[in-house]
Amino acid sequence: MADSVTITAEIISIDLVDRVLALLGPGGGLVEIKVGQEVESLNHVELGDQVRVEYIESMAFLSEKKRQPRKATKKSRSPALKNDIDDTGIGREIVDGPATVESMDRKTRRIKLRTPDGKLFTTNVDRSVALFESLKVGDTVHARIIEPTAVSVEKV
Repeated sequence: MADSVTITAEIISIDLVDRVLALLGPGGGLVEIKVGQEVESLNHVELGDQVRVEYIESMAFLSEKKRQPRKATKKSRSPALKNDIDDTGIGREIVDGPATVESMDRKTRRIKLRTPDGKLFTTNVDRSVALFESLKVGDTVHARIIEPTAVSVEKV
């Protein structure tokens, strides 16, 4: 499973229905993070608050190299992953489809993928994915990317 990361950031958007925070990090980067059901403090933060958020990084599961990119699908939940995700409280699938490798770091197992609609995702690749070792920039793979999920949100 992915490592947890702690950041201090400003809340720029709150979606209480879907439990998603949009955060502006210290370096000016924007990140959207799903907040797990166990995090009760979500109801006590407001726009503009500085918060310390601990979250599980996004994770990519890759399979089969593709020659021709197909159209990616966006899902809120995948039936194939529903139990894995819901029972653990970890994220939801945000990409399930073809993606092209833009860059990668074999040592840290981080990869940047571009979907056919032009969106970029930088994420970790699960250690169980043997295909990672044979990939190179420009390859197209079938990617399933799980969004980052907050396990703690505290005002600072």
